[in-house]
Amino acid sequence: MTQRQLLPCGRPAPEVDKAKSNKKDARELLQKITENLDQFVAQKNLNRSEVRNKILETIVYEARHFRAPDLLEHLHRRYPDVGKATLYRNLPVLVESGVLQEGPTDSDGQVYYELTEDEHHDHIVCMDCHKIFEYQDDLIEKRQEELAAGMNFHLKNHRHVIYATCQYKNKN
Repeated sequence: MTQRQLLPCGRPAPEVDKAKSNKKDARELLQKITENLDQFVAQKNLNRSEVRNKILETIVYEARHFRAPDLLEHLHRRYPDVGKATLYRNLPVLVESGVLQEGPTDSDGQVYYELTEDEHHDHIVCMDCHKIFEYQDDLIEKRQEELAAGMNFHLKNHRHVIYATCQYKNKN
């Protein structure tokens, strides 16, 4: 029996979803995202960029939720030639293209990014280890729609983030 790794707060690290970690699935995801980005780049008359492809590859294979400095560390391990300025210039392009979306912020106000997915989900941020956990709750979604309708709004989008301290921290 293998022992699960612990996060800095003491919480057992989530088990890796085999479907999400499958290299074939990751290659297919990378290909799909690259095609979408290529369409956006052509539409906006931007230059194609090998570095942008390296950034995408690193995100798909190594990063789930990440801040720009975290992604830069991952990039430097894979591609030491990619500079900080290049990464920071490309993040807005990746967001505008719909490849990435901005997520919650950390306690310093740094934005976390993640790949844009078809399925909606919300986030819980552990303020002790800064790990982000995804969740989807139909009851919360229904209640938000009811609240919006009750105030004569048509809900288009929302971002629900729960910031919490971890009960595991005090147990170790």
